[in-house]
Amino acid sequence: MMEVHPGGATSKESRVVYITRHGMRLDWVKPDWHLEKGEKPCDSPLSEDGLQQARELGQRLADVDLDFIFSSPFLRCVQTADAVAAAQQQRRLRGTQQQQRGRGGGASDYDDDGETAVPIYIEHALGEWEDGKRISPRTTAELKAIFPRIDDEAYTSVVPPHPAGYDDSAGGGGARLGETVHELHRRCERFVDFVNGHEVFGAEGKRILFVGHAASTIAFYRAWVQDRTADFFPATCSLSKLVLLGGDNHEGESKNDEDSTADDDTSPSPASSLLSPQQRRSPTSRWRTELSGDCSHLSSGQQRPWRFSEHHDQELALATANQ
Repeated sequence: MMEVHPGGATSKESRVVYITRHGMRLDWVKPDWHLEKGEKPCDSPLSEDGLQQARELGQRLADVDLDFIFSSPFLRCVQTADAVAAAQQQRRLRGTQQQQRGRGGGASDYDDDGETAVPIYIEHALGEWEDGKRISPRTTAELKAIFPRIDDEAYTSVVPPHPAGYDDSAGGGGARLGETVHELHRRCERFVDFVNGHEVFGAEGKRILFVGHAASTIAFYRAWVQDRTADFFPATCSLSKLVLLGGDNHEGESKNDEDSTADDDTSPSPASSLLSPQQRRSPTSRWRTELSGDCSHLSSGQQRPWRFSEHHDQELALATANQ
């Protein structure tokens, strides 16, 4: 079923971005969980409540025909992504079986062989914020062995495992541990630029889910709407939805790159913060937020909402002004 926004129906041709945060973590209810299994304490899986949240998120998105799922490499995010991918695969399999019956075949005649699966791609840009520390999740190969829906052949993470070294201000080698709030935003912005410019991921009509953490989903949302001050308050397994309206679907392209609106002395509308510099030349094209941190699909309601501290917001504002 197509979701409808009060401002109008979502076009089938519109690009749609869904953003979610992982479900409830096991270490929040059992801090010593890793001692029993010899696991990395930084890579907590979901708790039972978190697994339920992930399943409910999957059901919420079951009728959305997702093309791709990008996930942080941390276990709790991949578990969340996999629950959504499982719901997608079940819906597609039912549809294929119904088609088989319509042709006179039985459901047992159809061998899925994974062809109805939505691919999960591991992307370190969505990973945990390395705030004053360096943390290492499982490798993509290790995750693939646990979650077969991960596609480790068609995609390689744009951002390397320790993203602080990816930012120019980190000295090029990533020798300094951790990353600043500015560096977190930069890695998310670079990934958004990559997606927008990609001939497949940025193509017309694509629907993509991105699964991350509290800090990374905030930075990621802000990268999409081109506003580092945007207020975004993600709870566990909350759902946000952005739709690209009007103009070219490739956000980095403009039909009138030489045109200028400098002589327009009108005050910018609230929607102007959703535009990239190129899009500001074409007022009919922008990303619109249709859902922001929605938890209506969760039986437990909103859990553990998070935002940056005032100190980190000030640090980001200073770094942004100086870049």
